Amino acid sequence: MPRGSRKKPIEEQIADVESKIQELQTKKKELLQVKEQEDIRRLLDAVKEAGTTPEELVKQLLSQDKNQ
Repeated sequence: MPRGSRKKPIEEQIADVESKIQELQTKKKELLQVKEQEDIRRLLDAVKEAGTTPEELVKQLLSQDKNQ
């Protein structure tokens, strides 16, 4: 008579979950880096459309920060 499948020991299950968590954290970090690069690209495109340079934008932002 066939028996039910054997469960992994709890320590092995915990190790599996921790491994998956690590993989997902690594994937999240990679995705956040891609998102940041896309945001930077969109910002640069907007700066170019506005007819300014990134250096000019930085100066503007810094002067606004000092005025506040």
